[in-house]
Amino acid sequence: SVGMQEALLLLAKTLPKDVSRTAQPTFNIIGSCADLFRFQADAREILRIMQGAFGIKPLCVMTSDTSVSAIEGMGAAHINLVIRREGESAALCLHERFGTPYLLGRPYGIEGTERWIQRVSEMLGTKADPAFLNSELKEARSILSSVKPRLTLFAQMHPEDVCLSVGAHADVAKGLLEYGCGELSLPKGAFWCDCPSMGSEDVPFFDEEKWSETVSSQKGILMASGEALDWANRDMSLQISNPDTLRRLNPYVSPFTGFRGALHLLELWVNSALAQDGD
Repeated sequence: SVGMQEALLLLAKTLPKDVSRTAQPTFNIIGSCADLFRFQADAREILRIMQGAFGIKPLCVMTSDTSVSAIEGMGAAHINLVIRREGESAALCLHERFGTPYLLGRPYGIEGTERWIQRVSEMLGTKADPAFLNSELKEARSILSSVKPRLTLFAQMHPEDVCLSVGAHADVAKGLLEYGCGELSLPKGAFWCDCPSMGSEDVPFFDEEKWSETVSSQKGILMASGEALDWANRDMSLQISNPDTLRRLNPYVSPFTGFRGALHLLELWVNSALAQDGD
């Protein structure tokens, strides 16, 4: 985490050139890095939302899809989207030099993504395209309404089997907590992060001994690293973080962020709950 923060800050300090703002609104993504599970899919969903909601394109996706020339031109953007807290120092550096405002946070869930879009809208001073937003919300809410009653009933009757537990990067775990246990009202299990300096009351840091004990004893829906799930003989489709146990070559898999990520997570959680109901 410290190394990631320093690397992003060093890039932001040394490579950007003195440039003027683009004539049309543009943006950068800061913090899309290979140590986060499905980083490419999550970034692609954010790009899709920005294009659909605001009709704008990125200058730089730092660092998962970028180049030296793209980083050199970062100062021309109208907003920086910081999708992990390690990127905030880089965003502050760019703000001080170019005056670029930045938004810190990852969009999770249906309501959470809508709120995230609204914050982007306010910072850009531009309204999101109502046709795009209404279409995305209508589709997501329609799918949610078809399964939420059964998921809610199951959570009331068998809370121990459907409680949600997540071990991941602090920003990822926080987003899943707000979506799963907030929007969807799933019972809260154990939530933890993998960095001591990022621990909080809601998402504390677990060392190896603590998370090993948790994944081996926790019932319900468990999302963690591929290594932890494999070790505990749990459902590998619920992987949410690294270390991984497989080679990931396809960048076009389903994301966890945004509207499509919300539906992906909903599908995973519903199927996990139904599987336990069948047991």
